[in-house]
Amino acid sequence: MTVEYAPGRPIDIYGPAAATTVLLWHGSGPNERDVLAPLATAVADRGVLVLVPDWDSTKPDGGHADLLRSVKFARERGDSRLVVAGWSLGGTAAASLAINARKLGLDSVPAVCLAGAFLTTDPLSGQPFTSFEPSPRAPGSIRLVHGTRDDIVDIAGSRAFAAALQSAGWEADLTELDTDHAGIVGAEFVAERSRCVPSQDTQVIAALEQVVDLIVQSTSPPRPRL
Repeated sequence: MTVEYAPGRPIDIYGPAAATTVLLWHGSGPNERDVLAPLATAVADRGVLVLVPDWDSTKPDGGHADLLRSVKFARERGDSRLVVAGWSLGGTAAASLAINARKLGLDSVPAVCLAGAFLTTDPLSGQPFTSFEPSPRAPGSIRLVHGTRDDIVDIAGSRAFAAALQSAGWEADLTELDTDHAGIVGAEFVAERSRCVPSQDTQVIAALEQVVDLIVQSTSPPRPRL
């Protein structure tokens, strides 16, 4: 089902109402929510409500308003726990939301960042992501997932970011998968169309299943700290 989360801004809804909602952001290509259909479908099949909005990083605000409006839409759908996940630049935004949740008036928001572009400008703040200093007392967790064959966004950025988060006291981890930039969301890039489309490659499907497992794991309530 597709509805609007803001005037003229569509969002796809996968799965029934559930205890946890996953808000899933695509990358820098404007209005490419369709690319995430294989991932969204697979996560929803595990009993999770998944929301996939279009957003536009080429807008003057870098997509800031679209992203926050989609968060507002997700929160207004009910009392379910919210997890934000994103691919590429969407992964950058997901990490930013987790880090800055309290500044934005939100409760703890766990994040799953798929091939996150952490060496570029964060679309939520408009600042280079390296300028953030995570608080050791910040709640929530950030899970990074990156393909070792990614030739679009260097995995070194995720490795460095995971280490920085851990040293700042965050619950953060990095999972490295044998796939590329598109494969991490179950897709492959078709040059003739300049577009990512669902992949039938067995290695890509295997990587997608691992990503689904990691996202579903992130929907479980956090364990209390001792």
